[in-house]
Amino acid sequence: MEGDAERVLQFAASHDLVLAAQIRAFLRLEQTAAQRAVDALLAGGCLARVGLGPGLAGFATTPQGREALCPTPVPRPVVVDRAVRARLGAVWVWIRSRDGRFPDARVLSAREALAHDLTLLSNGAQLPRSERYGLRIGGVPSRSATGLHYPEVLLQFHDGWCAVHLQLSPVGQEELVARLRSYGADERYGKLVFVVERERVARQVERAALSAGVADVTLVRWMEWS
Repeated sequence: MEGDAERVLQFAASHDLVLAAQIRAFLRLEQTAAQRAVDALLAGGCLARVGLGPGLAGFATTPQGREALCPTPVPRPVVVDRAVRARLGAVWVWIRSRDGRFPDARVLSAREALAHDLTLLSNGAQLPRSERYGLRIGGVPSRSATGLHYPEVLLQFHDGWCAVHLQLSPVGQEELVARLRSYGADERYGKLVFVVERERVARQVERAALSAGVADVTLVRWMEWS
């Protein structure tokens, strides 16, 4: 597999679903070069085109594509549903986190963090908190294969972690408070960031942070869609 195609595949494998514009934005590829790499991956069965509506398509890695990168357990491919906007938004948040504003941080997508924990499980580990990325939140079920929760982006600094959540719509207040309390009880996390696009959601996050006792480490930021 050649340069641009491998970079595109690595990028796509870090997320559930990506757009062509996101491929170009993160990898800084010209449109022609990006399209050539995508076409090669589609032809080789490493990427699959996913219809998102009239005139819009995204791309997801196939089992063959993920095997080409690393023969270790990875999450199953995305199933497109009504949450697709949030999935694509998470990619933009990841891109923004890696654009140079956090040069001393390791940046992980939720998919990368989950793959790490699945690898530990496949090797017989019990996922102690000190080794896993996922967070257990009491009373809040998780759909992940590990039963744990993962932020859209995890920033690992030398002196602590920062969880970045994309919150496009309101959630139950009790659930949000429980999530924030769980982060507050985990000494690895020194900061929490919620990316929002609605004033109502921003105010909800602020109220929940106060209730959970983590208002001093919780920040609200506005979503950038391009």
